[in-house]
Amino acid sequence: MDNLAFGLKLKNLFKKNNESASSYDLSSGMYKRVEYIKFGVQGSHKTPVPNIIYPMIYLELKDKTEEFATACQGGKKLITLNYDIVPVVNYGFGFAENTTTGRDISDFYIVTLTDNIENLLRDKPQLSITSVNVSEIGSTEYDIMESNDTWNSISKINLTVELLTR
Repeated sequence: MDNLAFGLKLKNLFKKNNESASSYDLSSGMYKRVEYIKFGVQGSHKTPVPNIIYPMIYLELKDKTEEFATACQGGKKLITLNYDIVPVVNYGFGFAENTTTGRDISDFYIVTLTDNIENLLRDKPQLSITSVNVSEIGSTEYDIMESNDTWNSISKINLTVELLTR
């Protein structure tokens, strides 16, 4: 399996679990459904996009290493892929009622969306993809990023995936 094929399968897993009928609804507890899921490389989330397609999730490939596994496993390659899963929320300018702003609301929803993604990834360590040995979350960081005169609330979930392939 090549990088692109794996990335598209990962994207499909996220899309499949962005429905209210799925066992892990990525949009559960959000103000609206995740609008867009994009596969790309590290830094893709910095591309400006219209505010109407938030919330969104970037699946960014950071790096890849390969090594040949032991002969007892049929001479397959062990491939390690490192991804940044980057959910982005931009609630908009919001309102100044009771000192709550769009930024405050975006921060609340980025934590909700990040928790939903982490729960999906932890419960499906093989990501519903047969060639995956294991996947694990290494760390999660939270940040903000300027976009179209407002601020996006973002997180970066570091996901490491090991798979065996020919």
